[in-house]
Amino acid sequence: MSRIIDLHVHTHYSRCSGLKPEHIDGIARRQGLNAVAITDHNTLRGAQEVAATARNITVIVAEEIRTSCGDMIGYFLREEIPPGLSPQETIAAIRRQEGLVSVPHPFDWLRSSRMRPDALNEIIEQIDMLEVFNARDILTRSDERLVAHALKVGVVPVVGSDAHFGIEVGRARMILQPFSTPREFLESLRNATIETSRSPLWVHGLTKLLRLVRRFSR
Repeated sequence: MSRIIDLHVHTHYSRCSGLKPEHIDGIARRQGLNAVAITDHNTLRGAQEVAATARNITVIVAEEIRTSCGDMIGYFLREEIPPGLSPQETIAAIRRQEGLVSVPHPFDWLRSSRMRPDALNEIIEQIDMLEVFNARDILTRSDERLVAHALKVGVVPVVGSDAHFGIEVGRARMILQPFSTPREFLESLRNATIETSRSPLWVHGLTKLLRLVRRFSR
């Protein structure tokens, strides 16, 4: 049975998300998914809770890590990786766990958290995946030369919803063959089918409102 996966989903352990871990299983199934990767900012708590409670979906424990030069995702992690490390140090920390390395939303010019272009160029041959579509991106300008080089050295282009709310889950999905190890997962992604749609613009306003509420509630 094929795996239909959203590679970029946040829970409320990310301050910008309203999704509760215990609700992910049901939301994913209603959206036609049977797998998700939980990628909270600088923590594994949400991913570990979803993995412990989900009964109908495959869960990949992941973390969106803020490096000194922008965001990076580590997949198949067992231990949290602290923010603030260099991209090279973050890659090394992911590799020590036999995880996979991805760079999310690298071409959204409105995101202050995107990987700096010079830093991305330096590490492009060291990563496994590059997120070429993010359902939350607003203003994108793809670096075609970088993408071509990434493909040439074997980096896999992937997509993700970057979901913060239930309506967003599954808006960018990949349909691939079953896998049991990180390496099998990566190889399956190479031949995956991609389906994408953009999130409505109003979710960005809801995210900002949620951040404000949480800031004042503290």
